[in-house]
Amino acid sequence: MAEMGSHRTNPDAASLVADPEVTAKAKRRRFSAQYKRRILREGDALAETGGVGGLLRREGLYSSHLSTWRRERERGELEGLAAKKRGRKPEPDGVYYESAASMAA
Repeated sequence: MAEMGSHRTNPDAASLVADPEVTAKAKRRRFSAQYKRRILREGDALAETGGVGGLLRREGLYSSHLSTWRRERERGELEGLAAKKRGRKPEPDGVYYESAASMAA
């Protein structure tokens, strides 16, 4: 008779090994201004009939995409509809910054 609370080993548990394959990191999607405008036009046309959910599923988008793009469109930010370059801003042309080491000399 087995004791209460004793642990049994599961023979199948030893055969379960994590998959060592590393999947590629997902890349951030970038949408062209033309694509954003097309989706907004379609979304506006479907708003009356309630077909926006189908549009979002078909395109693999979230409602927050439409909200952000509409807000940018209403503010007249044409550059807001273009894909934005991410990262650090380049230094202005003709501006030279001296390092602390060269200033001390």
